[in-house]
Amino acid sequence: KVSRSAALSVANNNGVRVPWNVTEFSIGSGMWSSAVSATEVTLPVTGFWEIWGRATWAVNASGVRTARVVLKGTTDVTYEMDLSQGVTATGNTNNFSDILYLSSGSKIMMDVLQSCGAALNLISGSTGSVFGARLVGTTA
Repeated sequence: KVSRSAALSVANNNGVRVPWNVTEFSIGSGMWSSAVSATEVTLPVTGFWEIWGRATWAVNASGVRTARVVLKGTTDVTYEMDLSQGVTATGNTNNFSDILYLSSGSKIMMDVLQSCGAALNLISGSTGSVFGARLVGTTA
């Protein structure tokens, strides 16, 4: 599980691959390292993985918020989960989760996009925007 220690400003209508800077927990070593790539989580074993995340946005009643998971591979984007929704005056959160069979060394990332008309922050901390993977099983 990775998160951010500070808010991330996301420009209007400008997709961003979220850079993380805090490891909250990891399976073994090497799943995530800011020295290797702050945006990528690397899966250490082949198996069924629950990929999940949450994009928590600052309050703004305009536009739409989108979060997606990207699997990096030979074609760069080979799988994505999109969640778009309208917003309210009390804030907005995109939550997503799916189970995928992925190979050892697969790299997953989270992209976000918003259209409120100005820059908008992703909220930080373990109760804000987070991203992770949980090994469910190794038998296909």
